[in-house]
Amino acid sequence: MPLTGTTDPYLPGSIPFHQYLEQLEWVFQHNKLAANDYKISFLAVCGQEVYTMLKKLFPGEDFKDLTYAQLTDKLKKHYDKSDSEVIHSFKFWSRKQGQHEKAEDFILSVKVLAERCCFGDFKDRAVRDLLVMGVYDRSLQKRLFDEENLTAEKAERIILNQELSTNRTRILNNDGDRGTSLVNRLGRRPERTHRRVGFRNRSRSYSKNRSFSSDRNSGKPVFECSFCKRTGHTRKFCFKLNKSPRKQKHSVKFIDSTPANSASSGLFKRLKKDLSDDDDMPCLMISSVNKVNEPCYVEAVIEKRRLTMEVDCGSAESVISEELFNRNFKNLVVKPCNKRLVVIDGKRLTVLGKVSVHVILEGVQQQLDFVILRCEVDFIPLMGRTWLDVFYGNWRSTFAKPTLPTQRVNAVENDQVVVDLKNITWR
Repeated sequence: MPLTGTTDPYLPGSIPFHQYLEQLEWVFQHNKLAANDYKISFLAVCGQEVYTMLKKLFPGEDFKDLTYAQLTDKLKKHYDKSDSEVIHSFKFWSRKQGQHEKAEDFILSVKVLAERCCFGDFKDRAVRDLLVMGVYDRSLQKRLFDEENLTAEKAERIILNQELSTNRTRILNNDGDRGTSLVNRLGRRPERTHRRVGFRNRSRSYSKNRSFSSDRNSGKPVFECSFCKRTGHTRKFCFKLNKSPRKQKHSVKFIDSTPANSASSGLFKRLKKDLSDDDDMPCLMISSVNKVNEPCYVEAVIEKRRLTMEVDCGSAESVISEELFNRNFKNLVVKPCNKRLVVIDGKRLTVLGKVSVHVILEGVQQQLDFVILRCEVDFIPLMGRTWLDVFYGNWRSTFAKPTLPTQRVNAVENDQVVVDLKNITWR
């Protein structure tokens, strides 16, 4: 008889195995199964990955001769490997709230980590201290510092209320600006239509030689080049940039790498971002398989599938190729995406759309966007800054304040700098 209210097959890494087993046994009791039927039902619903692992844990043995307790105990030891007390304490005190992580998820994660540590009577104080130290909002952190007789329960309530009030304020402000947001994004003024009427009905007393170009162009956006600092064009079409000596320099090549202009190389280039040109966004694609430095990979659980991704802090978005998307997530609904990605030479990549996926990484679960690209060659998915802010919230602070070793810097007095500049012969 089929089970009613059964659970999904176990996905290693998503939740502890003992938690999955506990929920599954409640399903067995709901269906009024006898204890001797637990093994048959478990093997039927555990999934292909767990069944394959059982074959490896019990090589050459027949499952008919094993009991339910023997099978589950072996799986618990394999999947639920217990860490030492020091590791649990390290994970607890290293927990920080991500930039886009909800306050409720952060608080629940802190409580779960505290249960795994042997804090005893110190647990409430430890939770309170970590909530204050790990909260992302610095103004909220200052408020918690100023609070007298702060407890873990009180800190939790303040953090949740602050997030709720912030979300409500954002919703109210968005409703008030909805009428003008489209006009502001297009760079036009709301009264442009009225200006045209006034232009047509202008008085005949104007001089014949007077130009009305200023009235006609008053509503158009003014472009400024970030390279030559002149108006009327963008960096992409700058004449001085095209004549710059930097264009003559050749990029550094890796050993045994293929030429950059080869049409069959199938290599991708790093994309850059220019804030003054359109809204093009940066992204880092795979440049060569013969790299001198090894890339950094992470393994994330996306829509209950394990997927290896390359960490790329130079990419504004997390991207996946069309071929890899069709192999793993073709059942997901693709939404339109207005983001534009360009390479250094100005060539744009083809963005097919984006999908909303459920991601599990480093104990954090979040619903995030995955941008789909159409490329000639398949590549490893890239984890951009939008995902790094969620799962590794403190990665920006590593590069925020770079320091130079003082023992390697030769200090020069200001007067000496002036003398050296005067002695330079300019050609």
